[in-house]
Amino acid sequence: MAISTGKSTKPSDGLRAKFPRYNYDDMVDAQYRLVTEHLGVRHLRLVLGNSMGGMQTWIWAQKHPEFMDIAVPMASLPTEMSGRNWIMRRLIIDSIRNDPEWIMKKAVHEVINDKIRESKLDSFLISKNSNVRYVTGFTGEFGFVAFGKKKPVLFTNPLYLEHARSSLSGRSWRNLLFRLRPDSRE
Repeated sequence: MAISTGKSTKPSDGLRAKFPRYNYDDMVDAQYRLVTEHLGVRHLRLVLGNSMGGMQTWIWAQKHPEFMDIAVPMASLPTEMSGRNWIMRRLIIDSIRNDPEWIMKKAVHEVINDKIRESKLDSFLISKNSNVRYVTGFTGEFGFVAFGKKKPVLFTNPLYLEHARSSLSGRSWRNLLFRLRPDSRE
């Protein structure tokens, strides 16, 4: 079985924090075994991947150069992450590992605030919808969260205000400050 690809096995499927640690090499090893042992493929014309798939493509080319004619990694570089990406990934990973629903400790935003203080940052902005959803529970189409020295602030369009309040009720974010972006029609 492939690891963390589409609807395959991944930590969120049940084992959560007890899921074994894995990396790109493990994903490529699992993919290689799937293709060769279970599908009986002996040679690929092309291995192509974008973003995370691009990183896997680099590893395919390194580990199994004879297995393919060409490798096309897109939107990826086999280098260390830049500072901003590293900080974001670190915040998300640490938030997951300290998620109260996983280990019943702190609220996610408290963990993020702790990490901001430890990193000596003045503020931090989360703008990707999936990350806003993970951190706050807000499922609206538009929003971003600013973390600073005080309470985190959810910015959203006025059209989503009631949805934001209802989706956050009863959560540790119920006291979250809301700021409204002007309606784009104004």
